[in-house]
Amino acid sequence: CPTGYAGDGSICTPIDECLNQTHACHSNARCTDTAEGYDCPCVQGFSGDGRSCTNIDECQTGQHHCEAHSTCRDTQGGFECVCNAGFDSNAGACGNIDECARGTHRCDAHADCQDRDGDYLCACQTGYSGSGFECTNINECAALISPCDPHAACEDTEGWFSCTCGIGYTGDGFTCANLNECETGPVCGAHATCQ
Repeated sequence: CPTGYAGDGSICTPIDECLNQTHACHSNARCTDTAEGYDCPCVQGFSGDGRSCTNIDECQTGQHHCEAHSTCRDTQGGFECVCNAGFDSNAGACGNIDECARGTHRCDAHADCQDRDGDYLCACQTGYSGSGFECTNINECAALISPCDPHAACEDTEGWFSCTCGIGYTGDGFTCANLNECETGPVCGAHATCQ
């Protein structure tokens, strides 16, 4: 009988090396019975002659279809697409994670969070200074030039300050005017003149 057949010479039947497990195909190849013997094509994701099959790195060869904002990771016989930091898988595509809306940001309690594509920014609020991840109160009253009127007292508060006009002055603290007590009512005795 010819190669790939068994019998007594007058009756020859094909040998199915795939079914009999007498083939030499690699574990990552598919055995296909033929009239002359068998073929061993490597399965998808592997390359070689069928007797030896090696993994194809689709990430290196560019044979992947990973979307924007994802990274290709090679696996045995294939690949997977993993969303980059700041992105989350949604129906197979990687979409931006809004850390500000989710409350998963690390901004200071006195900072505003601003979402960006793939990350976020933290900016200290008015009256505070720092990186946004750490914010400290600004003491406006300790500045070389007081924000208040020269005739007012400055009081630092958390995140802000207040100005109060001194005795004998009136106004909002940012602008103070001399208070004319003689016009506001009697401050002198009956036999005295207010000046």
